[in-house]
Amino acid sequence: MVSLAFLSRNRLVVASNDGAIVVRELDSDSIDERFDHQGRLVAFAMAPNEKLAASWSEMGDVTIWDTQTWTVQRVLSPGRQDPVSSDHRLSFSPDSAHLAIARHFLNSYPNCQVWDARTGDQIHGFRGHAGAVEAVQFSPDESLLASASLDCTVRLWDLNMPESSSVSTSFIRVALSPTDLSSPLAPWKGLSKLGRRKRTN
Repeated sequence: MVSLAFLSRNRLVVASNDGAIVVRELDSDSIDERFDHQGRLVAFAMAPNEKLAASWSEMGDVTIWDTQTWTVQRVLSPGRQDPVSSDHRLSFSPDSAHLAIARHFLNSYPNCQVWDARTGDQIHGFRGHAGAVEAVQFSPDESLLASASLDCTVRLWDLNMPESSSVSTSFIRVALSPTDLSSPLAPWKGLSKLGRRKRTN
């Protein structure tokens, strides 16, 4: 199992590792719709407006779905993946317009990327983590993207910089101890260690 998401009180989306995305009608306990990926499914996310969803296949492509008709809207290619790393993270912005994609990519591909879910264009690329990214999340006002990594840091990325595919470094770095990572209060424990860094475009 990769993810669960409600489309309504009686409709549940089940995304499975075998590549299947199934919409179940809970009242009748029946399958309403089923879609299959080419290859294993490694990540899935539902947009806050419930009109879009994103799925990431083992083949490397991220598919944006229209959940009203379950048709493919566009396919994103975030870059060549590290076959050793198994971490794949997807997160929609609060307005459902942007999608954050994070994992350990090979070569020069940034490990945190922001794409326009409506046009399929990459608008930001961020690099800085020394380890795999374990979580990624937009701030409520969509001005920041936060990412947490196995390198024991949380980084905040400025989304107000000009939209560009140029790679930038984080402007705030929160250092955490390995024991902090197991605590739900981990980000707050590290706030005393905040340090501002120069951004480069």
